[in-house]
Amino acid sequence: AVLVLRGDGRGGLGPPTRYPAGEQPRNLITRDLDRDGHADLAVVNRRDDTVGVYLGRGDGSFAAALTFAAGNRLAAGEDGDAYDLDSADFDRDGRLDLAVANRASNNLSILPGNGDGRFRAGANYRVGKTPFDVTAGDFNGDRNPDLAVGNLDSKSISVFLGNGSGTFARVAEQGKGVAAFTLTVADFDADGRQDLAAVNNANTRYVDKKEYPGSASILLGRGDGSFGKPSDHAVGTRPVAVAGDDLDGDGRADLATANRESDDISVLLRSDTRLTLSASRTRLTWPGTTTLRGRLTSVGGRPLARRRVLLYRRPWVRPAFTRVPGQPDEGVAVAPDGTFRLEGARPEWTTDYRARFVGDAAGSDSAMSPLAVVEQKPRITLKVGRTDLKLGRSRAVTGLVSHHSHAGLPVTVVVRRNGAVVGERRLPLDREVHYGFAYRPPRPGDYTFVARFDGHPPGHLANRTRPTGFRVVR
Repeated sequence: AVLVLRGDGRGGLGPPTRYPAGEQPRNLITRDLDRDGHADLAVVNRRDDTVGVYLGRGDGSFAAALTFAAGNRLAAGEDGDAYDLDSADFDRDGRLDLAVANRASNNLSILPGNGDGRFRAGANYRVGKTPFDVTAGDFNGDRNPDLAVGNLDSKSISVFLGNGSGTFARVAEQGKGVAAFTLTVADFDADGRQDLAAVNNANTRYVDKKEYPGSASILLGRGDGSFGKPSDHAVGTRPVAVAGDDLDGDGRADLATANRESDDISVLLRSDTRLTLSASRTRLTWPGTTTLRGRLTSVGGRPLARRRVLLYRRPWVRPAFTRVPGQPDEGVAVAPDGTFRLEGARPEWTTDYRARFVGDAAGSDSAMSPLAVVEQKPRITLKVGRTDLKLGRSRAVTGLVSHHSHAGLPVTVVVRRNGAVVGERRLPLDREVHYGFAYRPPRPGDYTFVARFDGHPPGHLANRTRPTGFRVVR
């Protein structure tokens, strides 16, 4: 159902009025869809793949829904296809149209509007895998509405530039690595060009039925329909909604996310202090270390020397940030050129790092850096004798994988004879994360073995050993 709560003009809301909807209404927008000056509602119904349009009467009430097909129910079985929608005048005829993201069909449907609250079927456009959100904007400054689609599983953003006639040209995929659950449009750097922000659920995975934190990614627009590299910012657990607006009245766009698992809202305010952070090694094998380095400056680039910066870490298997070990209690010192560093930071699983400056008496704003992510691979070993082995005899193949949390997970050992694969063994790790078996070669030749661990999301990447082996002789 759709619930409408009328405001009393003092920040309060009256009792809800209920309007029937399709099965599992997923998202709602408010627009004047029939050009009568009254706000209307459009709702995408996930399970029955429809859009319901409720025409407003101007008194806070709405007519019964007009229903229009969207998505392809057969593409997703009983789970639904149509997932999100937005509206703009794509063909510049003065009548609003609809765009619907279909998460199972992996496409974008355009429903041209008749101007009376009714819509007809239009073109479909291919997008990435599992589109969860679509939002309209003007990303190249030509005043024609464009569209951005967040693709959760392919971790990208599809951008379509409108030509003003109701058709679109797709540009190269943007936002590589951004698993957008929802998107919003705002000018976050005040350069007159529209930017994108996404709540990024790339590391929201189920491991022992536990949810893990996500992040908010900001992609600065270049004004030609393309966007810069995403900068990720820490938010609460499992963010599912994002909004960009001026939340503190300073005339600059801020960011807020709604976080489903932690039951809170994260607010990120723009600051006149600039704080960056990076890692010297962004992918390493346990127990490797990395050097954290960054810079603290004013908005004009002046180094804020002789201050202190606090460094925090959040492994992807932990819900909260804690101080990075090895730094002084008061934080890392900032050098005269504005730089700071901490050597020997050791990630625990794949880990988010961030820096924090608390501000000072001289009037420098507090600041939080974007995330620096260090991915970790577990250490995996493989032991097999290197001396020649007589045909008909067996040899032990053993090894281990770091971290006891991997107990019970499989390791795959691939066997090759003279370069060709002749066998593959899938072995569970025991409680001490060891594995092993006895191998009896069936024929003479040069045998090599490679052990492969396929990772443990969300904290550990896959890893494998180098080939090792022996010769079998008669």
